[in-house]
Parts: sequence; C-alpha cells; structure tokens
Amino acid sequence: MQFTINSIAFDKLITKVLPAVPLRTPMPILENILIEFGDGELTLTANDHEVAISAKDNVTCDGSARFIVKGKLLSEFVKSLGDTLVRFIVENEKIVAKTDSGHYDFNYASPDNFPEFKEIPTEKTLEIDAKVLKTALQLTSFAISKDSARIAMTGVLIDMRENGTHFVSTDAHKLVKYSATAIKHEEPVSIVVPGKTVNILQKLLEDGVVYLRYTAGGMFVESGSTKLVSRLIEHKFPDYVAVIPAENPNKLTISRAPFLSATRRMILMSNKNFQLVKVSLQPDKIELNTEDQESGSRADESIQANYLGEPFTIGFKTENLFEILNNIGGDDLVVELNTPQKAAIFKPLKQEENEDLTMLLMPTRLNTL
Repeated sequence: MQFTINSIAFDKLITKVLPAVPLRTPMPILENILIEFGDGELTLTANDHEVAISAKDNVTCDGSARFIVKGKLLSEFVKSLGDTLVRFIVENEKIVAKTDSGHYDFNYASPDNFPEFKEIPTEKTLEIDAKVLKTALQLTSFAISKDSARIAMTGVLIDMRENGTHFVSTDAHKLVKYSATAIKHEEPVSIVVPGKTVNILQKLLEDGVVYLRYTAGGMFVESGSTKLVSRLIEHKFPDYVAVIPAENPNKLTISRAPFLSATRRMILMSNKNFQLVKVSLQPDKIELNTEDQESGSRADESIQANYLGEPFTIGFKTENLFEILNNIGGDDLVVELNTPQKAAIFKPLKQEENEDLTMLLMPTRLNTL
C-alpha cells in the first residue's frame, strides 16, 4: 500500500489542516493528522475538538490505508524536502518515505480513537463567493474582542437579512460592519463564528462558491476540496444597529494615506499607557495633537481635508484610530460625526459594487489627555 505525491503539493495539503492540530493538549492523539488514501485520492484530517479540517488531493496510489502520524513532524519533514517526488509506503509498523536521494522511516498509529470528521446535517445554507467571504472576514477580524468575559464578542456575527448579509465584529471600542448587499435572505437568521475559525477560514478559502451550512451550535464549510467543521458561539451578539448613530450632521472628507501616516507618528510620541490623540476639525484641515508629560514628548500635525459642520475637537485612542485607518482601505474616506461624546463613523469615499463598509470608533474624553 503506497501513494506518490509532489512534496510541494503535499506541503500545501498539510498546511491547510495544520491549524486544527493543537500545540498543547491533554489529549496527545489530537497532535496527529489522519491520512487516508485510495482510489486516486489522498485525504488529510485534523481535529482539535473545536475545529476540524479535511483537505484532499489527487495522487497516484496502490491500494488503500488509514493511519495517523504526528502533525508537526510530518509538516516539518515535508517542508524540508524542497521540490521533489516522494513515495509513502505503508509497511508493518512503519511508514517509509522514499525520494530520489533518501529513505525515511516514520512511526504511525491506528486511527480508531481519532475523532471523526462529522458533517453537520442541515438544510440551512449560505452560498457566497469565496472572494466576498474572505474580504468580509479580513475586514472584520481586527475588531474581534480578546476579552474572554465577553464571549459573544470574541467572534464575527453573520447576520443574514432581507437587505443583505452583514458581517459584524466589535470589541466595545471599535465596530466593523461589512455588508454584502446582493446576498439576501427571506428569513432573517444570524450566527456568531469564533475568532479562531475566522482566522483559519481566511487562509483556507479557495476560489469559487463557498457553501456554509449551519445549525444552532455548529457550522460546516465547504470550499473547493477543503472542508471545515466548527462550533459556533451561542451567546447573543450585541445589537449593533442600535450602536451605530443614525444622525451625523458633520462630515469630514480626507485622504487616507496622510491621515494614517500622521496617526502612526502620534503613536510614537504619545504616552505608552494611554496613547490618546486630539483631532481638531476645521473647514480646510484637521489638526492632530498628542503628548507624553512623563517623557516630555509632544506632536502637532495638520492635514488638508474638507470638513462640513460645526468645528470641534474629539479624542481617540491612537492605536484604535490607526487600526481603523489601516484596515478600511481606499484612497479617500468620509468620517461622519455628531458630537465629541458620540461615536465617529468611518466609510470609504467610494464603496465597491454590492458592498457597504462601515467602521465605528468610540471617542475618548478630552480631559483624560
């Protein structure tokens, strides 16, 4: 029983499932990758009980077999081979890997106690283009909360409604809503995908249509030759619609690049514990100011802009402002504001067709600066 595969192709396959191999676990069997081959196909599976990933590829094989091997060892070995053809032979108690220049023996184990890859039986399905889903996850992932006390906010909400499919994340300081307006649903439903799964999916998605099937507690994702099963967060996500201010009479239009660059300098000059910046809004420019009284550093910078509204000064945590500007993309953006005490709304000046991106940033009281 054996199969033959190019080492680079094998490495790509291993890399897909490796995120589901835990670095540390009280269950050593989960450190393995399940390898199955037969009928011209090779399938790899990893499962850490939170996320399970299965990926397959076509190979030349003789016979069929199922076994598990240490995931980290297999990954590092295959990466070290470079670009070559490698043949894996299943013998009595060993896996023998052969290349033109080498012969390598591996231990393997029975897969009997390895957790099964179980697809979720449900008719509830979201069909979405992989590029749209990847964009949505990339834009929202940076605002996922890391606070384990706020479990509902440690993932991305997928809110499926009649007016589109909305992807939302928040850490209570910033909020991101990306809407795929062309993907509509007659019956509103929502799920919350854990942050770990969000990060994995960004790397796994293949071109084409992605099928996301879901139930109350879990979801099954199929993208090309790769499948993923994940638990869902069952806590109620905050009402994001109520958080986004409806009336914002003041509008700032500004080039993103100089705003981002200036904010990066504000981070360097601000107090490391607070990292706060004042943004003063004027008709033809904005002025940024920060200082660190402990070190004596200070920064003042002005940027050309177009502001329509009542002049005032608003404070932000510099790191949060930088993250918003760094992730929103586009050449120009619009910032909608109400008062120094209410959240600012950031949007690209030009939205992509069938897409709507909104980022919200909570202000900081100026007397803390």
